[in-house]
Amino acid sequence: ATGEYDAFMARYAYTELPPEKEKEGLEAIIKEMRAKGILYLPDTDPRWSWYDDRATPTEYLRETMAARKIMLDRYGPGILKTGDPIGDLRDMRLWMTYLHHRWAIEAGLRYIGGQYQNLVVKGEEMRPTDIVPAPLQREVLGLLLSAVDPANLSLPEPLLLQLTPTPGSNLEDLSSDAAFDHLKAARILSALVLEPLLAADRAARLVMFADRQSGALTLPEVVQAMLTSTWKAPRDVDPRHRSLRRVTQRVALDSMMILGGSDDASPESRAYILDQLTFLARDIATKTDDDPVTASHYRQAARDIERYLENPKANA
Repeated sequence: ATGEYDAFMARYAYTELPPEKEKEGLEAIIKEMRAKGILYLPDTDPRWSWYDDRATPTEYLRETMAARKIMLDRYGPGILKTGDPIGDLRDMRLWMTYLHHRWAIEAGLRYIGGQYQNLVVKGEEMRPTDIVPAPLQREVLGLLLSAVDPANLSLPEPLLLQLTPTPGSNLEDLSSDAAFDHLKAARILSALVLEPLLAADRAARLVMFADRQSGALTLPEVVQAMLTSTWKAPRDVDPRHRSLRRVTQRVALDSMMILGGSDDASPESRAYILDQLTFLARDIATKTDDDPVTASHYRQAARDIERYLENPKANA
């Protein structure tokens, strides 16, 4: 299917104009495009993203997250034909449903520490670059972190009970175990959000844009929001949510360590993240839990940070 942008490009490429009026005619087409907010953008601009036809990244995230919830609630034997093996529920349809919002997540991440980039020529009023407004970045950040909340990572128990493998199948669910690993699923989704959130280039931009934009979203704000959603979150009452919280805590920790050990990390972002890891290790060392798995998780994380800080690049 073609859209309005395609129609403009066809007009620009194929409209027959007298030689003496060609420049004026082509510029008029571009001016009309700009007036309608239709832009040709480099792929480094956050507005350039896959499968996103919504007005804002927040609308895209909210819509896909709401659709995902509905699809997960309805996912089960009802989607199969009579006589189909129940094990077919573990095929790629499950992953496409569980990760339904993956493209919206990827699109939203581009707005964090993002910069609009317009292709302009001298004489045009449009600004060549603009830092993404801080309120929009904060709204996107909140939605991204909500995607890794245990309530949004969990799979309904009635569905988990149905996820038996089909004998002789290749188990296209990224697991060779007869039992479906819902914690592994959560780990994959959490990594889709948290690792790129602390990508070295994004962290560097968050630091440098803080000097240029009033009320900017800063690297410390992003890191603290992530920690508040993971390591500093209140203790979950639901045991299953507690398990999922462990998953997000570990992914958050690994994401911080990847940034601190990256050759591409700016000096400022490396200094901040290593500082925060030092504080986190101290905080974790004071944590206790009556669940032995969670208690071991805390102790191992503290040991991992201590060893990591001896040589971040070697231990990332």
